[in-house]
Amino acid sequence: MKKLIFFLIILFNGFLICQTDSIFVEVINNTAIIHHNQNFQNCASKFQINLNLNDSYIEIIEVDTVGPIANCMCYFDLSATITNLVPGEYLAEIFSTVDTTIFTGTIHDTIPHGTVTFIIEENSTTDPGYINSTDSGCLTDPVKSTDEEIEMISHTNSGCLGENSKGDSSYISVSTYGHEMVLFWHALELNCCLEPTWTGFLTNDTFHVAMIDTGMPCDCLCPFNLSVTFGSFESGIYVLDFLDGILGYPNFTIGSNISINVNEDMMTLTWDIADLNCCYLPNWQGYLSNDTFFVELTNATIPCYCLCPYHLTSTYGPFESGNYFLNFNYCDDIMNFHVENRKGRGSPVILNQYQSECYSIVAIDNDPVTDSDNFLLLPPYPNPFNSSTIIKFNIPEKTQISLKIYNIKGNLVDVLLDQVIFSGTNSIQWNRQNIPSGIYFIHLVTDKGIQTQKILLLK
Repeated sequence: MKKLIFFLIILFNGFLICQTDSIFVEVINNTAIIHHNQNFQNCASKFQINLNLNDSYIEIIEVDTVGPIANCMCYFDLSATITNLVPGEYLAEIFSTVDTTIFTGTIHDTIPHGTVTFIIEENSTTDPGYINSTDSGCLTDPVKSTDEEIEMISHTNSGCLGENSKGDSSYISVSTYGHEMVLFWHALELNCCLEPTWTGFLTNDTFHVAMIDTGMPCDCLCPFNLSVTFGSFESGIYVLDFLDGILGYPNFTIGSNISINVNEDMMTLTWDIADLNCCYLPNWQGYLSNDTFFVELTNATIPCYCLCPYHLTSTYGPFESGNYFLNFNYCDDIMNFHVENRKGRGSPVILNQYQSECYSIVAIDNDPVTDSDNFLLLPPYPNPFNSSTIIKFNIPEKTQISLKIYNIKGNLVDVLLDQVIFSGTNSIQWNRQNIPSGIYFIHLVTDKGIQTQKILLLK
């Protein structure tokens, strides 16, 4: 009952603030991108956007699927991309609601946020997009891997480049061929007598690459183009850690064990993955460029420190008749497929949806009482933080817990608690002045399971 009251508080706050919402539309051919900015909701909100279409009236319902409830409110920017719209004038109306079926068996009344009109012109083209997907979850028990050395297959060294080849900045790029990964590095200033030696170690889904200069030091510096190939990798999505992330943490995909099935005007991609992060929440997107259909798969949640096999599918359409190439996560292994469309134009569908990070956080003064039957790690507040932040968690019964902080590389940064805790809502202040700015992960472990929250330190 107390949790239900807090949901009603959230809905009431949303109703009071909805007049500040910003709603507008972008139209591209037969596709409309409907934006809903400055949507005031609970900080922990996770939205699923549903679509109801009745002739020229479009009802968009933003359903908060209610993960952990945070003691704060904030603004979100949301958008839904709808494709396969026939020519004509449309009226779109946006509502939001909270799905509490997991707690109360009901979905609350919707809150109206506003309307917007737009026009789809004649002769607009039909582009295929995302339809639906399936996610098996972990097919076996998750495992934590130790450092595994990945063999260096080959490398290249351009030698000193001229000043005209120096460019404005260093950068890296990653490509894949089959079960191999190629790292390219354009470096602005390295030892003129550079003799690189490369090593690579895989920890869970993070691949750590290091380069050591074994050449004699010379009294000059110059730009270089260097590349190195490592392999082999199991099928999966990996994060590259090179130079401690100074040039970013690019992902790369080993896309083996992928198959394509075409049913009339729909194409389904199936991927049997050997190693994927055990907390992976697939976020699929697809778009057509000339005769190549690009499919992008990203993780929509915080990663954990374990791996397991998955079986994923994702369906796209409608396609016009013709031959197409499939580019999955920008792998260099291109597949092709043929479509024989006898159905004509398809029905309107949500091509993709977007939810921004929470911003302009406002604390709720009257701290709601959490359900004592739930094991819950609440989002920290404030987040981002500069000097200190408060971490709250709910424990349903007396138990042994571990509360630790990890950095983005998976290294342990701090141990906050490792002891028996009594039931109830507990809080602890984390105040660390001697660590750098960046993303960190709060890990709460009990015999009930593991929960993780992401936090950003800004100095």
